[in-house]
Amino acid sequence: MHYPYSMFQEVASVIAKTSVNPEISRPYPVSAIEQTMQKIHVVLTPHEPVDIQALGALQQLKRIMPIVRATMKVHVTVASTDVRHMQSTLESLGATILEQHSGANGVLECTCLIQPGAFGAVKAFVSEHATRRVLRVVECIPLDEDDVNLPKDPPVIVQALEAPPVPVAVVVAPAASTRPCSTCGGHFADTAQYREHFRSTWHRYNLKMKAKLEPIVDEATFLALDAAAVQRPKGQKRLTNVAIVRLKKGGCRFEVACYKNKVVNWRNKIETQLDEVLQSHDVFVNVSKGKRATADDMRKVFGTDDVDEVAKLIIDLGELQVSDGERAAFNQSYVSVFHVLVGPFLPHDRHTCSLFQEIATIVAEKCVNPESNRPYPRAMKEIHYSLIPNRSAKQQALEVISKLQDHMPITRAKMKVQVSVPAKDGKAMKKYLEQHNAAVLEQKGTSDVLRLICLIDPGAYRGLDAFVLNDGDNVDGSRSLEVLELSCHEEGEHSIDAEISKKTERLGLNADAPSVAPPPPSTTPSAAPAPVGRPCSTCGGAFVDTALYREHFRSEWHRYNLKLKAKKRPVIDQAAFDTLSSHDVHRFFETLD
Repeated sequence: MHYPYSMFQEVASVIAKTSVNPEISRPYPVSAIEQTMQKIHVVLTPHEPVDIQALGALQQLKRIMPIVRATMKVHVTVASTDVRHMQSTLESLGATILEQHSGANGVLECTCLIQPGAFGAVKAFVSEHATRRVLRVVECIPLDEDDVNLPKDPPVIVQALEAPPVPVAVVVAPAASTRPCSTCGGHFADTAQYREHFRSTWHRYNLKMKAKLEPIVDEATFLALDAAAVQRPKGQKRLTNVAIVRLKKGGCRFEVACYKNKVVNWRNKIETQLDEVLQSHDVFVNVSKGKRATADDMRKVFGTDDVDEVAKLIIDLGELQVSDGERAAFNQSYVSVFHVLVGPFLPHDRHTCSLFQEIATIVAEKCVNPESNRPYPRAMKEIHYSLIPNRSAKQQALEVISKLQDHMPITRAKMKVQVSVPAKDGKAMKKYLEQHNAAVLEQKGTSDVLRLICLIDPGAYRGLDAFVLNDGDNVDGSRSLEVLELSCHEEGEHSIDAEISKKTERLGLNADAPSVAPPPPSTTPSAAPAPVGRPCSTCGGAFVDTALYREHFRSEWHRYNLKLKAKKRPVIDQAAFDTLSSHDVHRFFETLD
């Protein structure tokens, strides 16, 4: 016959609370009693009270295991006039008096051990004079046919009728030099041990047992328990809701089971406790099948069989496995459209949003417009870039930069560095910088040391550092490489005039093409600007409306004057420009491009 599983648990719990192993005077765990009941096929009656069924089950358990009813420890308080009556009653019941002493207000307090079957007689003795007698159960719960309705959770004060006028007695405390733990039952000699006990795993374990209404265990029993069973809370399902990190190395596959979202926090240095990341302190070949990696494989690949050290390497270097459902939800959250620095689009997922912002910030800090040497604003063009959640933002930012170059003028910003080398190595240093397209901004130094301030590509930094240090030959300290700016770009308000001026000056210094002399400036003064309208500070003209004003800045006359101004030559008015042929204008532009 099959019974509800909860009935077996309840009966086993009552037996565990009211019986002990006579060989060690310790209670059995509920799980041991429950398994034994199922093994011997204990017959239960579904409609009988649990206490009655526990009595019958206990008799059957006595046949195959050492188990007896637990002795009850009670505390009796009576008036001084009833002392003789109390002593004779306890002796007749076979009780063992542990301690007795006189209390306040002429009462006698007595702590004794009685058999569970004698509890009804002691209760009747107290009930005869309820105003003068108090019965307090200190340990165990009676399990008797006559007392099946008594409370099941010790300690319980059983008091007949109404409360007596005398104060209720308390359990006799141990010596004043020790401090007890009411949960575990241990005693501690000083405050330090007392406080340390409350942080111990033994105390935490007993708290959980007490919350589940199961008997507590002493320290010796606790130490004998399986450590894994103590650390793993009952009812917890391992390897569920898990994030798997996989690493293939040396022809072997290694996996670790982690908590979701903790892997990213570990890699970003937000989480530093490995216990908070790993669901199981094991290294697997296959987490789904529960197949563990061998110590030989770990030593062969990683050089150690320390599980924690190997797990750290796998988390840092491995690939985070994402399920198909998570990947579909992730892709749908941003529909594969990437706006650098999050323009009009913002992902719904918190981690995705953070990754977008981090990548966009890196791109904006490291890149400039090569035509103006200025950083781009917050919103950029769409490049249909799909984020990869388990890759770092820096790696993806470099990919974004290469993709953006196909859609817009963008390049890595130059690094501004100061190079110091001995004067005798100056020529070699300049030749090296020229080979790597470095722009020398300033040259200074003494007769012994040459200092160059230059702009270099970020990718050339490592090679330049190795060249400057010259394989560690820097005994006198004359060689050094100092980073002045990681990302060098123009500051202040952007001006087209300044941009063209800078470009023409730079190109004009190295231009070998024959220059075409511009026409002589007009002898007639330029027309004075109209009293109304918008003037052009370069050409000197004035325009009555916004449309003409904007159109002027697209004209070849304005471009011509910009280039003259960049060469520090006088500008010409529109009449003089109209006298020039288109061929001469085109040749003039070519000499400066």
